[in-house]
Amino acid sequence: MIDVIIILTILIPVGALILDAKAHPIHKVVLSPFWYFSFLFIIAFALRAYLIDRQMIDLQTIPPDLGYNFDQTILSLALIFALSLWACVYVGWKQTRRISQPTASAHLTASVPGLRLMIGLLVICVSGIGAIFAIGSTSLADFDGIKYQSSRMGSGALWLLPEFILYATLGYIAWLISRPKFEAKILLYGLLIVLVALTFWASNMLFTRRLMSAAIFAVFIYAVVRNAKLWPLALAGILSTVLASSILDFLRQTFYIVYNKFSSHEQVSNSPVWDNISSTFQIIFGTKFLSYVSSTFEGVDHIYRMFERVSWQQLLFGIDHGMSWFFNSGAALIPRAIWASKPVNYGGLGQTLWLYPEVFRDGFATAAIPMSFAIDFSFGFGILFALVLAFVFGRLLGVSERTFWDRASHPAQIALALFIFIYMFNWVRGGTIIIQSIILFSIPCILLFGMRHSLHAAFGLAGEAVGLVGGKWWGTSHVFFYPHAYLRDRQMDTISNWPQDNISNADIVSGRAGAQVTRDQAFSTNKKSWKSTLPLINLKRRPKQTPENATVYVWGGLITKGPFITDIDNPYAFCAYNTLAVKLYRPIIRVFLESPRCLQIRCLSQACLDGVRREYGEVAAGKSIVAYPEMPPAVDSPISQSQGPCKFLFISTQFEIKGGAALLNAFEELSKTVPNVELHLVTHLPPAFQDRVDAHPNIYVHEANLTRDEISQKFLSTHHVLVHPTYFDSFGMVVLEALAHGLPVITTDIYALPELVQDGKNGILCTPPLSIWSGTKPSSLFSDTNKVRIAARLADTSAFEQDLSNAMVTLAQSPELRQRYGSASLERSRTLFSKLK
Repeated sequence: MIDVIIILTILIPVGALILDAKAHPIHKVVLSPFWYFSFLFIIAFALRAYLIDRQMIDLQTIPPDLGYNFDQTILSLALIFALSLWACVYVGWKQTRRISQPTASAHLTASVPGLRLMIGLLVICVSGIGAIFAIGSTSLADFDGIKYQSSRMGSGALWLLPEFILYATLGYIAWLISRPKFEAKILLYGLLIVLVALTFWASNMLFTRRLMSAAIFAVFIYAVVRNAKLWPLALAGILSTVLASSILDFLRQTFYIVYNKFSSHEQVSNSPVWDNISSTFQIIFGTKFLSYVSSTFEGVDHIYRMFERVSWQQLLFGIDHGMSWFFNSGAALIPRAIWASKPVNYGGLGQTLWLYPEVFRDGFATAAIPMSFAIDFSFGFGILFALVLAFVFGRLLGVSERTFWDRASHPAQIALALFIFIYMFNWVRGGTIIIQSIILFSIPCILLFGMRHSLHAAFGLAGEAVGLVGGKWWGTSHVFFYPHAYLRDRQMDTISNWPQDNISNADIVSGRAGAQVTRDQAFSTNKKSWKSTLPLINLKRRPKQTPENATVYVWGGLITKGPFITDIDNPYAFCAYNTLAVKLYRPIIRVFLESPRCLQIRCLSQACLDGVRREYGEVAAGKSIVAYPEMPPAVDSPISQSQGPCKFLFISTQFEIKGGAALLNAFEELSKTVPNVELHLVTHLPPAFQDRVDAHPNIYVHEANLTRDEISQKFLSTHHVLVHPTYFDSFGMVVLEALAHGLPVITTDIYALPELVQDGKNGILCTPPLSIWSGTKPSSLFSDTNKVRIAARLADTSAFEQDLSNAMVTLAQSPELRQRYGSASLERSRTLFSKLK
């Protein structure tokens, strides 16, 4: 029976690893925290049980006469429980690994203030120097088991120094990982890291080999992330955490013995000291090597003793009701000056007896320290709770794994993910004790990256692990679309194209048509509404009818309670496009966007995402994606451009701010060169232009009171070229509709339009004489239609009109070019705008 369970405990994780290796690049498999966990799991449980069952190792029992008194039935139950924990971790990891992480643009530059980096470096160096002086002035106990453990682990601040050195080093490596390209100053920081590493090694030799090997492992991870071909380095780092620990321990003990001997002016050769070194060498590299390595992983031993000595009620519902959790979660960091009776710190026998007395009842366990994650997860609240916690732990591994490869990750997030990966060894061996290290890790992390970024990284990873934030929401919770009274076509498209089974209020679009600008609104000369004039922030309460488990999807707003997704066309939507309000409320907006409640920022364009980064920072950009409106091809092939005269098409309810006047002038110039062309205007034409239109036989005006389907059938499916000479756009939905119909497009190069129309490929871009944008920043005309209308009447548009006329002449005289551009438009619609993200 025991042999079968041992084989299953090995083969199931190995089989899953083989399947995963077939589906992913080898470097991503090697750099998977879950597979590192599984490797250590097999050693700590399956292989350890095999060695115990075959009596192939020496057990470090206290008292020594405990011996091999293992019942195979209980040992089998211990393995089954361990494998159940692994399966829960696997399910959680697999679920989170499938989630598509929101990412920012590929040119993300994660910046860290130089002053903070220098302060962090100073802390590292001071800690290292302090550790060296402390070693020189401190008489540590001999290497005699528990006495040594208590000395080195109970040395207070002296023990924290090498930890801080490692944590700060992880922060630097995370910052280097986040850099998008090699920069000269990285050489400087790289050199400083080498110096820090040397200081770390010198100070750490007498403390613990784990931190030393972890620093080396972190450097290997950095190398593999930079160059996937170096993946064997990551594998070597994983193996070294198990195998090299014996070598490092030998070096540490040798250093200690020689150091003490030289400090007392005694000769090393021909002395008992040298005999001690020789015997240590033989133990580590001789016949007892397997026992020595295996002694680091006593996971199955501890489960066995717990199953053997506690009742079924205690197993199911917990033994100490969370007291060990309380200690491991930070109480151990309380100084003894305040808590005089506190047991010896982690690693000491006194603490282990204090935390887990039931495991040691009626005789000691086969090893005193450390307790495995299986014990830590279940001791406080029972094995059922341990299974749930293992699932959450698996999700945490999946989240941290994705962070390595997500270029939108902030260095603070990478540092935390790197910490979780590096400390997997202690997760398996110590479980909840890792929380203390996370608290200590936060100190150098805050010095390096700031409080806000560090807290966001911690709560973000933890929140996604427990399923509160992040991920692709239709896998975990329903979306409730905010019931706006005013919904445009693109907003209704989002609702209609979202997976219907995951919408709580799918009927929101029933019987509705997309809102349009009316003729009165188009001609209105009233000043801006008070909502856009006053500096207000668009905060919205969570609708009362929202289901408890639903995520609110809102356009241009921020939800005051509960998880939400926000959809914007530019970063000023949060303040009704009032740029002054953005300046006033930027800190508040950033708090909302960086909150774990904000699951994703859906930007209508890359220009919008770049604006989010500029206005609200890297954390907000890191949870933003470019979510183009879904507009699949409306035709199978572009219209034939060789039949009849070229028909140019203009569609906009707001004639002047979309460049209509310049278009009329350009078309009149075009008619002199190509007299048989036509211009069709689907718009609310201002009366001032009516006489000019009536005087031209080839200009046709159609009132803009048509539905989208009518515009598609009557115009987009029958005309040859869309002309959209706009001054006032953040995106241009009409351009997107033209692409879906396979039309070439002549438009302006403002804001997001170059993302839709590639100059010389599927259309022609012209530079307008005025615009609400200056690059991706607002101009003085931003959001004020009256100002744009007046500016268009007063501006010198002659150069722009000439550019428009030349572009129209080029396309009017070349049906072949129009056909090629039309095919490119249709392909662009098919590849970029046909799938909801």
